[in-house]
Amino acid sequence: LKPGGLLLYSTCTFSPEENEGAVARFLEEHKNFVVEAVHHDFGISPGQPEWAGGKEELRGTARLWPHKLRGEGHFVAVLRRKNEGDGRRPMALGSRRLADVPEYKEFLSSTLLDIPQGSHLLFGEQLYLVPKDTPSLEGLRVVRPGLHIGTFKKNRFEPAHALAHTLRVDQVKSGASFASDADELQRYLRGETLQYAGPDGWYLISVEGFGLGWAKLVKGTLKNHLPKGLRQL
Repeated sequence: LKPGGLLLYSTCTFSPEENEGAVARFLEEHKNFVVEAVHHDFGISPGQPEWAGGKEELRGTARLWPHKLRGEGHFVAVLRRKNEGDGRRPMALGSRRLADVPEYKEFLSSTLLDIPQGSHLLFGEQLYLVPKDTPSLEGLRVVRPGLHIGTFKKNRFEPAHALAHTLRVDQVKSGASFASDADELQRYLRGETLQYAGPDGWYLISVEGFGLGWAKLVKGTLKNHLPKGLRQL
């Protein structure tokens, strides 16, 4: 079963040994699984933890009693495999840990004038910035835990489009600001490259000083990093 995947276990017996007991034994042997609670509506009753060692998690299973709904009596448990160990477990990266990530540290020193304030959270190769008091997200399926800072790729760090929208041109070391009616801006929005004079590296493309997206200058050519889905073709 893939991390985050669901396993459905169901029986047509009243026996606690085959129901709550079987789930309790499975959880004891497979620490990377948890019970995904079933809604107890329409006559469905919760499982009985006291019949299998008292593990409270078992209350999230379901018993379908024949005197409460139509049927002969069934048991259902939904088990979810945790994301632990699949390379996408959230890992906190406080300021003490930034020295362990040289690609990110190099990006900060060469591109930004201020280090983003907050706690850093790493999901696989994706780096996010979350408020300092954010509680643990372990075991939760989160689409986006905070501000997407960027992506770690082979031997380099690539800033995220979302980060550009939080910056002004005076907050970066290198930026290219255009008027809202500038031809260069229209070309950038179409995904084209631009000619520009300056040192190589990441540039914040801005409109009237407000961040719009990223481009990387290489030998006088700004290579467009506007997400393809946002380009005005």
